[in-house]
Amino acid sequence: MKDDIAQLGFPYWRRDHRYVKVCSKHNTPLLRKCPICAKDISVHGYAYGHDLLWKGCNGYYIHQCESKLNYDGWQLALSEIFTEIGESKFTVDLEFVIAHISGEVKKLSDLGIISETKIKALKHRLNTSKRIGEASYEYRPDFKYSECIIYVIAIVYGSFAGLLDSVRAVDGPVRNVDDLMHVKH
Repeated sequence: MKDDIAQLGFPYWRRDHRYVKVCSKHNTPLLRKCPICAKDISVHGYAYGHDLLWKGCNGYYIHQCESKLNYDGWQLALSEIFTEIGESKFTVDLEFVIAHISGEVKKLSDLGIISETKIKALKHRLNTSKRIGEASYEYRPDFKYSECIIYVIAIVYGSFAGLLDSVRAVDGPVRNVDDLMHVKH
């Protein structure tokens, strides 16, 4: 937030981080509790803590608090992939990716590179990822399932760029995000 104030003159929330726990830019834990009163940030307006940014808490503002460093490398890796996906100029078809990664997991299994326990965890998360697009009455069904595909990408490829390279290597569908915004008549 201090960067935002320095660059923009005001702080703002980037997005609704439901499963990302670490800022990929600063390697600091994302706030779930107010650093001033220690209550859930939802008590500071609209369930997202907007009032905490603008009105502060008990006479203090959130940007006046010292940030804490994250020491969980795995959480940082997941956050970096989440950020990489969000900033990517490319998109891939989820069904193709799940089938493609399933094939990669099988190769890793056949080569004995990944343990049986890890293989089972990857297969379970791939199956769970199929539910990202489910339409239901839930506010954000993707929240429950997106973490699973990011976990798999982290284990199998280490980055979203690694996944894109793998999909391109088999002539899989990789599209420019801008192309999705054009309507053909």
